[in-house]
Amino acid sequence: TGADGILLSLWHDSDGSGYYTPDADSFVADTVTADIGNGPGWYIFENLCNGDYIVQAVPANFDDGGVLDGYFSTLGSSDPDDDVNNDDNGDLMSGYGVVGLAITLTAGEEPVNDGDDDPDTNLTADFGFSQDKIPPVICDLGLSGITWNDADNDGVYQSDSEIRIENVKVSLWQDSDGSGDYTPDVDEFLADVFSAEDEQGGIRYVYENLCEGDYIVQTAPENFNEGGILNGYSGSTGHAVPGHGVVSSVITLTAGDTSEFDFGFYKPDEPEPEPENTEYQPMKPF
Repeated sequence: TGADGILLSLWHDSDGSGYYTPDADSFVADTVTADIGNGPGWYIFENLCNGDYIVQAVPANFDDGGVLDGYFSTLGSSDPDDDVNNDDNGDLMSGYGVVGLAITLTAGEEPVNDGDDDPDTNLTADFGFSQDKIPPVICDLGLSGITWNDADNDGVYQSDSEIRIENVKVSLWQDSDGSGDYTPDVDEFLADVFSAEDEQGGIRYVYENLCEGDYIVQTAPENFNEGGILNGYSGSTGHAVPGHGVVSSVITLTAGDTSEFDFGFYKPDEPEPEPENTEYQPMKPF
């Protein structure tokens, strides 16, 4: 059921990060949830311009005696910019209450299946709260691997004859669409690291403090650019995605996991040079 009296603030995503950035994003307005004709728990911000906005359920709601005292943000928030109605779009942000990701408003292009048929309104930025405290998600999983010169292109690292490659930029993505493969412009970017010397003196990339889920590792395309650390190399593990470097298949992390995916690279054989055109003069008869 809807809850009245919840104080919400609207912010302009001034730094374009897609996230609420204290002391950077610009305050727009406050409002309070109420019955505005559709039942309790509704809010509306009016007379907005095109732009990117962030909604915040302010910390005072959760204070002793506040309207949300004893409530917690529903687990499993999603992106408010997907225009899906009646799903939770808020995440707990310590010290700042519950905030959503940025939602882009564009005149004439907003959904018409969200409770009205007005293309200039978006009614899908919803927040869910529960009195049942949800157990915290423990994010203590790891994902790592080596990057090496796979000289014989067999996909197997041979420590006695092959060397590791340092300073390879490696990107981590969430398999957001559940396809099992890297999907450009769909999967969610998480972080970049570089392969570097570890405590044992080896060269590897490392991601720590990951939650359970499906991940994809990518050797970023700029590694292969002219002057890049992998210029002239091809991948012997993973698979190449044109314009997107070399990527792994999906890696599923579950409780207790520390998974590895190793990237091998080799230099293809140089093609044999084409013979030069030679003109032959006809021989004179004897």
